[in-house]
Amino acid sequence: MPGYAHKGLMLFASPLTHVLRGFYFEDSGFDPSAFYVWAFFLPLYIPTTHVSFSFGKRLGEGSGKRWNLNDAQLREELLGCVQQEGLPFLHELGQPRQVATAIQQLGGESDPYRLEAIAYSLAMADEYVGAQLALDRLVCIEGEVGRSARCAPGLRARAHGLSHCLKTVLHHAGRLRQ
Repeated sequence: MPGYAHKGLMLFASPLTHVLRGFYFEDSGFDPSAFYVWAFFLPLYIPTTHVSFSFGKRLGEGSGKRWNLNDAQLREELLGCVQQEGLPFLHELGQPRQVATAIQQLGGESDPYRLEAIAYSLAMADEYVGAQLALDRLVCIEGEVGRSARCAPGLRARAHGLSHCLKTVLHHAGRLRQ
């Protein structure tokens, strides 16, 4: 596919920008001929140790079709699905502001990892006030009864570090305007 490279079971937009976006072909775990196809994006400016599909979806038939290598129509159907569902989903997700908007459209206003991604994306887009608001919401969720277990210590430390940086930037920006 033009504009894409592959590594293992991943097909990704190339050249890479701040955002890894592409397709992943996941085996079904039960049938060696069956697989699922994910369209996903991953902001590379958020610290992580692995690729996840938190910002993605399975393609085909709404919630993700189970594709089969033995299907005579596989090539045509899969290419059609990638072109009709996958590429529009990934289109224009090369910049951090676009990533923040896409994550907001995915929902999950109470998901601390999505809020972290929104905050980092807005900070990368120089939208510091919006980034700080997302971090404030993350901290608020963290304080809710029964929710603190959802927020891993690494995420908490990153959120506080980013918040400190944002406050410093906003403070200096305010001094420059005076």
